[in-house]
Amino acid sequence: SNSYIDESGDGVLFVKSSNGIYLNGKTTDEPLARFIENGAVTLYHDNSVKLSTTSTGIDVAGTVTADGATFNGDVSLGDGHAILLGDEPNLSISHNATNSVIADVGGGNITMSTNGNQILFYDSLNSRSMFRTATNGRLELFYQGDIKLETKSEGIEVTGSVVSQVGINAQTGTTYTTVLADQSKLVTLTNAS
Repeated sequence: SNSYIDESGDGVLFVKSSNGIYLNGKTTDEPLARFIENGAVTLYHDNSVKLSTTSTGIDVAGTVTADGATFNGDVSLGDGHAILLGDEPNLSISHNATNSVIADVGGGNITMSTNGNQILFYDSLNSRSMFRTATNGRLELFYQGDIKLETKSEGIEVTGSVVSQVGINAQTGTTYTTVLADQSKLVTLTNAS
């Protein structure tokens, strides 16, 4: 049923060409793979280029599915399968049964930058803003698509009410001496007189 090229000796099978090696399908003559000397290796799927090597790395057309790399078996970072980047590796991008996880597991920071004016976070439908950085370093926080807090050169601006979660120490006397437990609390004094 099949034809074989089978190297059964102790050496390596070499296939050489001065211009390139093309692998095509028999029925449609569609390209399967191209190997060009001093050039790209190109892989096809159904007559469409899906992966090509370049002088700086690879170009991928379409979706990259990663399900084989295991990062220390730490399921808190994902389902055990991840895209791993860096020499250690230092960065893991994965998904567990519930969440998508970007984890910096090295000693540095996760840094985001843009040549444009903004970094944007949207909801899953890309219909409502959640967080946005704007020109000149302004930050904006949203609730259901409406700006609720933004930083400005003079401080912050809040749209709506501010609800404080600070602890309150309510006193009913006419005098009170603060104690260490009052740190970060609001002390109120209420007295009929």
